[in-house]
Amino acid sequence: MVVTNNGEVSASATAQLQALAPAFFLSPGTNNVIASRLPGYALVGNSTVPAMPGDTLALWGTGFGATNPTVAAGATVSGAPVVVTAPNVTVGGVSVPVISAVLTAGSAGLYQVTIELPATLPTGALAIRASVGGVQTQAGALLFVSQP
Repeated sequence: MVVTNNGEVSASATAQLQALAPAFFLSPGTNNVIASRLPGYALVGNSTVPAMPGDTLALWGTGFGATNPTVAAGATVSGAPVVVTAPNVTVGGVSVPVISAVLTAGSAGLYQVTIELPATLPTGALAIRASVGGVQTQAGALLFVSQP
């Protein structure tokens, strides 16, 4: 790959194309995942506005793979195409139910992974990971969970 910007040409570099490269989006300047409480999509998951055990959350990310129906790379999505292989998600090392994983309508490459936090989930700044097809999201991502 070579980048040309304002007539300047970069050195060549190699990039690997992968079918899966899941990653959660993080709040700027933090390791907190961007999460929204459903219904209503209110942002949660940090120490100021924590998620709670029992919450249904939408997590936002990229790279979760092929969908049905197929959407071309970079195309604006209509509908909510479902991922072919649903991710497994853990919060604080606890496996959590994945309700759905879809591409978000009106976007290009924005995945919404909807999970339900178990009532028995520990509290605090918890590591959150997803895996799909043997590939994991980034280490160090956090979701802050508190008791009501």
